[in-house]
Amino acid sequence: MKLAIIMPVYNGQDTVRRAVTSIDTKAEFEIICINDGSTDNTKHELTELQKEFPNIKVIHQENQGAARSRNVGLAAMDDDTDAFMFLDADDQYLPSRIDAMIQTYENHEETDIVIGQIGRDVHG
Repeated sequence: MKLAIIMPVYNGQDTVRRAVTSIDTKAEFEIICINDGSTDNTKHELTELQKEFPNIKVIHQENQGAARSRNVGLAAMDDDTDAFMFLDADDQYLPSRIDAMIQTYENHEETDIVIGQIGRDVHG
């Protein structure tokens, strides 16, 4: 299975690295980061991440909001992509969660969507 992880990023210079490095899966995947008109150093941080992770695509656009950015990411997926997930630049996946969600999806033919849990730390 090939997976696309779509990440809208707005002023995420301090958090996007943690989000990207939380992606823990055995599946083939691409990461599509949409820089949604950030006014901080997000562009530089995404450029550095792209050097470290060759499977990252970065798209820069004027600020259009997270929903439009997600749609841009969907349009940019490779043609051979089987499934996609969204990840916000200030969130992160827990270890092995992506593979658990993929397994659930693959083991249940009637499944169209798998939704993971959200956890918050003590400080919200």
